[in-house]
Amino acid sequence: MGLRFLVDVGVGKKVEDWLTLHDYDALSVREIDPKMDDKDILKLAVSESGTLRIRAKE
Repeated sequence: MGLRFLVDVGVGKKVEDWLTLHDYDALSVREIDPKMDDKDILKLAVSESGTLRIRAKE
């Protein structure tokens, strides 16, 4: 099994596009629910056995 990514809204769309272009298994929080709470994103990452990529907003 290859790497799987759950890409948070804070990560740019270009990163999502790059992952898809290079045949990575990437699931976009932006496409699921851009207002999803962090705890729900974490639950989704665990349930999908994915690697969560985040960018913290300061």
